[in-house]
Amino acid sequence: MSVRTKILALLSGVLLLSTAGAGFALLTLERAGDALRVVAGRDVPLLRVTTDLTASRLEQSIRFERVLRLSAREPAPGETPAWRHAETEFEGLAADIWRSLQQGRDLAERAGAKPVRQELAQIDAAHNRYAEDVRGVFALLAAGRRPEALAAAGRIADDEDRLQQAIGRLLVAVSARVEDAADGASADEQRALWVTGSLAGLGLAVSALAFLVCVRLVSEMRSLGGLLPICAHCKKIRDDRGYWNQLEAYLEAHSDAAFTHGICAECQQRLHADLDARRSRASGAGPSDGAADAPAA
Repeated sequence: MSVRTKILALLSGVLLLSTAGAGFALLTLERAGDALRVVAGRDVPLLRVTTDLTASRLEQSIRFERVLRLSAREPAPGETPAWRHAETEFEGLAADIWRSLQQGRDLAERAGAKPVRQELAQIDAAHNRYAEDVRGVFALLAAGRRPEALAAAGRIADDEDRLQQAIGRLLVAVSARVEDAADGASADEQRALWVTGSLAGLGLAVSALAFLVCVRLVSEMRSLGGLLPICAHCKKIRDDRGYWNQLEAYLEAHSDAAFTHGICAECQQRLHADLDARRSRASGAGPSDGAADAPAA
């Protein structure tokens, strides 16, 4: 492998590593962003619906207690009972709760949150029973049967507790979903930052190594300059470790040169002259040797 190829390979490796690290970090951050967008577009609205539902339910309970308290006051002839206004507010809050439940069911359906849908269904059923029982108390009060209304209100307390417990379970389930999604997004973000930092450090280390290797390669390229110890007889070159190398091998190791063999015209003429001389000596030696070996007359 030539020096230029080695340098290009090192630089390409550093560039590839940096690109891969940046790409992975961007993908991980995009994943974290997607998770946060899901939280913002799906889980946070569901949590807001649950919070509104809890607040409306608390106000509804306050209105019902106010109805019972105000029903003790005797209205003047022709005057509307004071608890009627609180009853109207109670019905308005019941409608708000129904809308919140419907919105929550739609959000849970899109999110695929089966436990949340189940909790919403239980809250819906419990709230319907509670609202019907409260309307029965209102009917007793309108009929002037306050003692019976108070007795019925006492029995409603159990339904109210069950409804409040169901809303509490819903709030816990939705809060857990939001927390899990936020933790997942935070983990992805931390992972992206850790990988980015690690790859940046690794890239710096590889870059430093590549720089040192390039310096060494350039130094090897420059080693052809200056004084080269060469054998006066066989033309071998001595390297910096004290080994004698063939001229071709040394140049190939320290440059981009590659060798192919041929013969120059001067050497070709000298070789031909040597061959001709050898042939002449060989042809002249035959007769003289034969004459010497012949017997004397």
